[in-house]
Amino acid sequence: MSLKDIVQDRLNRMEDLEQRRELKNIVSGLFTNLANYQEEMKVKLEERIFSEIDTSEEMLNIYVTICPREDIDPIHDYLFPMVEEDLVAPVFDTKSAITALSGKRDVFLYTLFLACDFPMLQKLISRKPSFHGKMMTNKGVYNIEVELQQNRKYVDEIEKLYVSFIKNDLSWRTVHHPYANKFFDVYLTSIDGELQEDEVVLEISAHFQEWEPYKRTNVIPIWNIQRLDVPTTGFPYPALDRINYEHTLSLHKYGIENGFLIDGTETNIMYTKRLQDSLVVVSPEEESKKWKVLKIAQPKETSEGNYPYKLVSNKRKETFINRYASLQSRTIRTKGELFRLVDSFEAATRIELVDMKILDRGEKESFTYDMNPFVIENIRVNQHKKVLQMAFKTDEEGDYLIYDLISFLVSEVQRVFPEYRCEGVFI
Repeated sequence: MSLKDIVQDRLNRMEDLEQRRELKNIVSGLFTNLANYQEEMKVKLEERIFSEIDTSEEMLNIYVTICPREDIDPIHDYLFPMVEEDLVAPVFDTKSAITALSGKRDVFLYTLFLACDFPMLQKLISRKPSFHGKMMTNKGVYNIEVELQQNRKYVDEIEKLYVSFIKNDLSWRTVHHPYANKFFDVYLTSIDGELQEDEVVLEISAHFQEWEPYKRTNVIPIWNIQRLDVPTTGFPYPALDRINYEHTLSLHKYGIENGFLIDGTETNIMYTKRLQDSLVVVSPEEESKKWKVLKIAQPKETSEGNYPYKLVSNKRKETFINRYASLQSRTIRTKGELFRLVDSFEAATRIELVDMKILDRGEKESFTYDMNPFVIENIRVNQHKKVLQMAFKTDEEGDYLIYDLISFLVSEVQRVFPEYRCEGVFI
């Protein structure tokens, strides 16, 4: 019942008609405007609440692959370099190299990709071998020694994305990025001779022993995340708390079917709201400004044949049970739910989870790794946890990405079952 109805009901109950007339004249002038204002504000509040939408999981699927630097399409519909600086090939600076070598420091040469499986990479990381090579300049050829150091900048980019998800109050889902840990930086450790400042390096080559067949140069990772600077539409207006301001960012230009996050590097953010055609940022900022926004572009269709390397994602299968489970805040902690979780991803069609058991410690050597190393738990000590060991089988053991696929699935299980140390093995 509205305020108008309440006042009218009280007036109708008065038996003295003269008093009713006088009170009606007083009330109609005093309360009518107040009642109209209250109704108007109520309607606006309802519109603001119901216009806010839950960001669908489908808007937040992450697709990744790698591509030769020279084949990058600058106007691709949904794939963009993970790091913009990768588009420019590194240039060898002779003067800086001479200074570094004289100070017994290693010199960065270039980054390469090793298309081999996880156990082969672990062998490289544990041994830390040196490799022989040659450096050709305009004045001669030098014998050199180089080392490989694992490049972590792409894992760091995923961590930044995780921070953005948390800042936007969105549930994190492991990024299935099998390529991120396979990039290595090549460092010059010694050279047979002395470089001159006026020398120009023409070519650098090295033989990487048993890892030589897996070497790929001039490839960079790309994903469906685009960095944007989106201005506030119009002027910010006071939020409901009358302290902060709501900045509305129109999304029509960028495609409202895509996911949008405020970049985790932005400060002075209280919270964000996703509306059908805009993103609302609640902030103490009084003036209009440009906001750093991450656009998660969703492809209309994907075809693996269009990419030189396999395109992978963390997309779930489109089934009723997966949609229903994504709406629930609690997880049913059963063996059946664990199997359902693993099978819920499209990537899981290539493998099968056949068994799981809880052990005091792992029976077999695990060839999986944590794809969320930046998600740190401070409550339970990892060494004291029991091992949740999952056994998989596959017909694609020759695929160098198969260990990374299992690591992705195990990392998702680890996120849901943090009281165990989750591992994956082949049978």
